[in-house]
Amino acid sequence: MKYLKKTILFISSTFFISLLVATATIWILRFTIGDRTIVKQWFDASDAYVNFVDEVVNANIKQIEESEEASSINTEIIENAAQAAFPPDELKKNVELVIDGIYDWLEQRTPVLSFELDFTENKEILINELADDVFNTAATLPVCETFEIPSEIDVYSAECIPAQLPPEDLRDSFVEEFSKNQDFLADPVIRASDLTINYNGEDMPFYDAYGWIPVWYTRVKAYAWAVLAATIIAGVAIVTLARSHRRGAAHVGKSLVIVAFSTGVFAFLSSKVPLSFNGVGGGDAAAEDFAENIIEPFAQEAVTTFANWNYVFAIIFGVSAVCVFLVLFLTRHHKKEQDLHPQDNDTALPPKPPIDDSPKTEQKDSESPQAKIENMPKHKTISDVEQNK
Repeated sequence: MKYLKKTILFISSTFFISLLVATATIWILRFTIGDRTIVKQWFDASDAYVNFVDEVVNANIKQIEESEEASSINTEIIENAAQAAFPPDELKKNVELVIDGIYDWLEQRTPVLSFELDFTENKEILINELADDVFNTAATLPVCETFEIPSEIDVYSAECIPAQLPPEDLRDSFVEEFSKNQDFLADPVIRASDLTINYNGEDMPFYDAYGWIPVWYTRVKAYAWAVLAATIIAGVAIVTLARSHRRGAAHVGKSLVIVAFSTGVFAFLSSKVPLSFNGVGGGDAAAEDFAENIIEPFAQEAVTTFANWNYVFAIIFGVSAVCVFLVLFLTRHHKKEQDLHPQDNDTALPPKPPIDDSPKTEQKDSESPQAKIENMPKHKTISDVEQNK
């Protein structure tokens, strides 16, 4: 039994600091990326939706300018149309829909990753905004004197429009042709099943290729309580199984100080080091802009939240250490504990018999006259001396 206690004490003392660090880490993850509300707050605080509108606008401008139907439309007009078609509130709703779908899948509320983003209305708004500008531009042009109808007409470069092609017809023609464009949102509905990945040489949905992720996500969230319980048990074991409770408490207090200091330093450094995603796009200007304007602000908000939670756990560990040492300080005048554990007292001597300090009574008066005579010292007689000679 004593070897078992020694083993438990050794393991608890050795891994106590590691358990403290693991407790802080797993609970910080649980309070941050383990909470969908926090992730949504990161998007809000980083202005990701507003910046995302600009990125969508830039992508739309590039695609629209490359299309034959609207290649001559002014960039400013395209930008205004894209902003009208993709407002930040609309993007926020769609992004949060994706986040909810991901977390429902991670938390095993749904068997597969499921979400659907329908940009049909957004595409129609964009096309109608551009078509309205085509109509307004055509309405300002004079009617051509010739009756010949050209095969193609660009209202932005034409000097006049044929009488047979009123602005309304030009607008309707633009809407019809641009709606068939396969380069710009050919399928305006985006589903989770569209997120495919090549897994073992086969294209399959992401959630099928990595179906183990929700299982481990749920386990890690449950392990947070197990790690916390193991840390508390280890601390109690150190105090109760040490040679003295004060020595065990001092060990626990020192461990708390070490972890509190290291956690605070880590939080400070992580909050001060700036993030940079320069060169992430590999030379692609659009990808680099997306990384700089969307990913970098989002990541910075996430790092700030992680740093704040590290400060919280540094304070928790620090206050706990202060409480431990305060108790030791207040009890410093008490008699040092002597109740050593049996396993730590193998060489203890057997207890000494009690000493009888009671006064001894004289037996001189209680002796009989005959006993007194027998106990008197004997003297040599003359006959004894002559015998000895």
